[in-house]
Amino acid sequence: MFLLPNYYKNSRVMRELLQSAKLAIEEYLEAEGQTARCFFIMKTPNIAENERDVGIVPDDNIPEELRRQRVLAKLRSTPYATKAKIVEIAQAFYDGDVDVTERNPEYVVDIGFVGFNGEPIKMSLMEQAIKEIIPAHLAINWLISYVTHESLKRYTHGELRQYTHAQIRRLN
Repeated sequence: MFLLPNYYKNSRVMRELLQSAKLAIEEYLEAEGQTARCFFIMKTPNIAENERDVGIVPDDNIPEELRRQRVLAKLRSTPYATKAKIVEIAQAFYDGDVDVTERNPEYVVDIGFVGFNGEPIKMSLMEQAIKEIIPAHLAINWLISYVTHESLKRYTHGELRQYTHAQIRRLN
């Protein structure tokens, strides 16, 4: 109101008009914010819609975080596979370094997880996402390190007692 000429300041009509314009603008900005949030795969009520948009069948039994990761992996993927693209998709599911080696003469791709023992928690979803972009004639070798009894010999039973079996499987 302070930007209008002085003779509008006492006008009831102008105050009501500006008030209704203000409410309309606030509603628009709120709706715009909701729409903008839907462009990102966040905690939104439309995660199923995001899944359908990228060709994933929605499954309410999968936790929402994994559903978001599946959508992100699909958005990151392209119809062709490159070493960088495979690393990018794998890192959508595994929070760590991924090593990809192409062995073209043998038609094999080796995918390993650096500094990690055992299978990543979301291995099946990662495998599914990567298989969607890798050509069918290529085989995938998953290079997974495991803790062996030999590597545990340096520990005493007392030292290992403080860990659960799951933690021991991941010891470096």
